[in-house]
Amino acid sequence: MISFSTRRLALLALLVAAVPAAAGQLCRDGRPAPSGLVVRGDGSVVDTQRRLQWQRCVVGVSGPRCERDQAERFPALQALDFVTTYNRGGGQGGHRDWRLPTLAELRSLVAADCVNPATDLKLFPNAPQAQLWSRDVDGGVAAYVDFRDGYAARDDINLANPIRLVRDLPAPRRR
Repeated sequence: MISFSTRRLALLALLVAAVPAAAGQLCRDGRPAPSGLVVRGDGSVVDTQRRLQWQRCVVGVSGPRCERDQAERFPALQALDFVTTYNRGGGQGGHRDWRLPTLAELRSLVAADCVNPATDLKLFPNAPQAQLWSRDVDGGVAAYVDFRDGYAARDDINLANPIRLVRDLPAPRRR
């Protein structure tokens, strides 16, 4: 019996092999599945279930459709340092509590039936087909999600990858 993971990898391999790299995103049913995330007008995406607010663009990219500039790439430890400097400099939207996501949080942005990139482009336009760092660092390796295919793994902390920041939303007020 073939496992779900094996079938998924086989499907992704067929999809990637059938489409030239410049062809853009490809989803099994032609469109990403709804993710439960909501775009806000302040350049962020809110996950109301997990109580998280995501930056819509990766660090270094700007514009309403993340169409300006280029993604900055950081070795894993420099990415952690960048977040501290970013928050001291004012952060985004008046918030100074941005951070790198955990691996589980970053994986929640994966659209399982899509590749190139493996995320919902309505939520995260012009998302890079790249490995994005999480904050999970252990010795000389750090965890990432590869948004070409949604695969998560660990790699050398000295490699430079883009980052997408997240913050925890405050708990709802009780009446």
